[in-house]
Amino acid sequence: MDENPTTETRVAAGKAMPETVKEPGVPEKVSQLRQKLGPKAKQEPKFRFYALYDRIYRMDVLEAAWERVRANKGAPGVDGITIQQIVGSDQGAAGFLEGIQESLRTKTKANGKLRPLGDPDGARPGSANGDPVDPGADL
Repeated sequence: MDENPTTETRVAAGKAMPETVKEPGVPEKVSQLRQKLGPKAKQEPKFRFYALYDRIYRMDVLEAAWERVRANKGAPGVDGITIQQIVGSDQGAAGFLEGIQESLRTKTKANGKLRPLGDPDGARPGSANGDPVDPGADL
């Protein structure tokens, strides 16, 4: 018997995966993705999902995330831009999401205001103010 069964071998063995139930307000494909990943992450906390990056920047995933942020009246991000500013801009929400998609796809920054954690002004790695962190310091 195959130690790592795939969906096809489960179906052939009569052990098909249970049908997914569409979440309200979430596109069906996004709902299916969430329902497949959630249980896997809970069953195997140390499992690494290396092949997920291309799923993150799918437009349906970005649109679903945008709708959730809007519904929750999300706070401005690290760049300080609000939902109202995005919607009111020349590019609108669609252009904003296209920009995010492109920056994720090409693995580049969305704008110049984002920076790596712990590197506030292009300084050396370390604490939030750029000072080196003493690994022996009491926390």
